[in-house]
Amino acid sequence: WIHKRLMKLYVDYCSKTSESPNMKLLRKLYNLE
Repeated sequence: WIHKRLMKLYVDYCSKTSESPNMKLLRKLYNLE
């Protein structure tokens, strides 16, 4: 569940800084579950 929270925080951060989320990193986080 912590990874889901991390992903949400990360995506929120990216939208705030108007960067596109790093898909490789997201996928890595997602695969940890």
